[in-house]
Amino acid sequence: MYYNITILHYYNRYHMILLISCLVTHKRLRANNEDRFDRLEVFKYVLHSYARIKSWTKIMMYISLDEEFMRRQMELHDFIHMLFSDYPITLEWARYENIDEWRSWVNEQISLHGRGEPVFFAQNDDHVFIDYDDEVIKEGLVLFKNDQHPYKSILFSHWPEVILRSGKISPPTIMGRYIRFHDSFDDSIQILNLGFLEYLFCKLPCPEHARNFQRIDGRYNTLGFIGDRQAVYAPLRELCRKFNGYAHVGIDTSLSSPIPALVLPPENNKFDMTAEGLLRKLCVPHWSNWTDNNAYVITDEVKQAMLRAHGLLGINDTSCI
Repeated sequence: MYYNITILHYYNRYHMILLISCLVTHKRLRANNEDRFDRLEVFKYVLHSYARIKSWTKIMMYISLDEEFMRRQMELHDFIHMLFSDYPITLEWARYENIDEWRSWVNEQISLHGRGEPVFFAQNDDHVFIDYDDEVIKEGLVLFKNDQHPYKSILFSHWPEVILRSGKISPPTIMGRYIRFHDSFDDSIQILNLGFLEYLFCKLPCPEHARNFQRIDGRYNTLGFIGDRQAVYAPLRELCRKFNGYAHVGIDTSLSSPIPALVLPPENNKFDMTAEGLLRKLCVPHWSNWTDNNAYVITDEVKQAMLRAHGLLGINDTSCI
């Protein structure tokens, strides 16, 4: 389905909270043979990329540093305040790991901003904003604000996985440079509204054994979070990419891959913006629980909309190479 909309010129009236609650460490990466670069430098790359987005209401960061990085805390403090000097900043040196901390945070923010306020929610330290400008983010915030659904999400990373998942329950609707669908996601990286965070943290029952957690991924599958509870927006441009890529779902991370792992320094990353390269990236084979029992095939209509989102018009061959 295709729904034609005109995005209004008042993009900049729409903002969101940047919320990061994460641990910066090498340990889990060494176990997975993914320890390629200094993780604090990776995190600084992530933060620098987020500073390119000019749609923040305020910056709120709760960061735990592993022991090896503690001596660099002031370096990171100064870096964050330099990057986000135009915004109010809350910076604490411990990530949230308890349901009571989250409930208090959500209730306070709702009292300040209301349930419709979007939150760029990240409990990971390694998803880099790679789009060439922030116009698609701004467009998404317009769609988000005008959507009357009480629970809304923009899935800004894991791009080919999200596009394929979009048709698992029912056909998605194309809206400008996004596709909209209904599903349930409790991922720890998404833009969502405060009302949805209230549902996750304050309204769902939380048994004693589930009160302490580092990330919400998968946590609510056992707490009653099922079905098609959210209105979900998937961008038709790749907004963010996990620094080490997506080998965990079978996507090659080498330089010859449509979606290679990222590297440092940032200027050494190359992105194939040809129609052929974009189609290869969109349709890259992968396997996960998102693909289980998923018969959806990305349509030519979605492929053409993706190419239009990149300014590529009049391309007839949309076969995935």
